[in-house]
Amino acid sequence: MKIPSLLRLTALACAAAIVFAACGGNAEDNEEPTSTFDVKVKLLSIGSEGGKLAVDYSIKGSKEGNTAEVSTDKDWIHLGKTYSTTFSFNVDKNETGEDRTGEIKMTCKGVQPLTLVVSQGKEGSSSQAYNKFKIEVSEITTSSARVVITPVNAAETYLYSIVSKSDYDKFANVEAYIKKRIEQIKEMCAIYGMNPNSFLTKGTFDTAKLETARKTTIMDNTAYYASAFDLSFDDKGNASYSGKIDLCEFRSKKATQSNMTLSLSVSGTHLNVTSSSSGDTWICDVVSKDAWDEFSVPEDAAHTYISTMTQYGALTLYKGSQSVDVSGSLTERGKEYVAFAVGYRQSDTDGGLTTEVKYITFKY
Repeated sequence: MKIPSLLRLTALACAAAIVFAACGGNAEDNEEPTSTFDVKVKLLSIGSEGGKLAVDYSIKGSKEGNTAEVSTDKDWIHLGKTYSTTFSFNVDKNETGEDRTGEIKMTCKGVQPLTLVVSQGKEGSSSQAYNKFKIEVSEITTSSARVVITPVNAAETYLYSIVSKSDYDKFANVEAYIKKRIEQIKEMCAIYGMNPNSFLTKGTFDTAKLETARKTTIMDNTAYYASAFDLSFDDKGNASYSGKIDLCEFRSKKATQSNMTLSLSVSGTHLNVTSSSSGDTWICDVVSKDAWDEFSVPEDAAHTYISTMTQYGALTLYKGSQSVDVSGSLTERGKEYVAFAVGYRQSDTDGGLTTEVKYITFKY
């Protein structure tokens, strides 16, 4: 009898090991899933030029260590080799002139199937990887922006919002921001008797399809994040979330600038503003020095004032040179205050600050 060589026996043993580590079937078999795929990024974005991407994964549960079976029905996605912890694929150059998406399905017997989304931009677009939501911002003006959110899991509810970068950066971490938003929802529900789930969104979201009253108004020349994170509430109002967030940074447009110059002085309880223009409009206010110092830049103080006064329908626009009574803002004698004035235009597409913010510090 012919005795197999040691090399052949070793090769056979390795082959057997590979067979035993493979899935041995797919998700359509009758075996009840006892494990899940763990993939950090489920929405993979790539530029129009295409290229090679790798996906790291693991299997959690009794099927740990097995190798996934991956497939796709898109001819512009070419799957490479698959191992027990990673697989790779190549994406063709996008010459269609349109953004496109495709799916890569991961299956394994006894493992809950998982679908990854591959998003490729058209020529001239940029891209990045996302956790759960692809966020696109376009049609940016001084007061609005169109936001489109595409979730990886269309059945998952989430909270969408636009938040200024300066406000978001005040939070220590993502968890702190998410908890604050949940707290705000619960406060609103307690006041107005609303269901917390009414604040959430499901499926693809497009601000262009919202009624005007529901659209978020933004300030001019300001850095913002369009944000989305998964969130759900049970029947008792308890919140559940993964703690992951997707952000898309953008900056609103700067309003067309005016040649107007402003100068300030204070006489008693009056702020005297001298304007070089009789037609251009401006706003002014007085705040305590302590409150002023909390703002990163003077423009933040002006935007906060505009937002607050607009909300209460109390924003006053001035023209020419004026002496404005600011006694209502002077609450304590001997205290330091800051008076400011800035050109401001009201417009749906070109509204905002039209000059630099002029300010003076004085003691009342």
